[in-house]
Amino acid sequence: MGKQLGFGKSPKRSNPLIVLRPLNNA
Repeated sequence: MGKQLGFGKSPKRSNPLIVLRPLNNA
């Protein structure tokens, strides 16, 4: 859930690691 919320919101607000992880996994 945290990853989806972070990915949906602006990457600047969310931790860069949480945003980069889903991108690498996708």
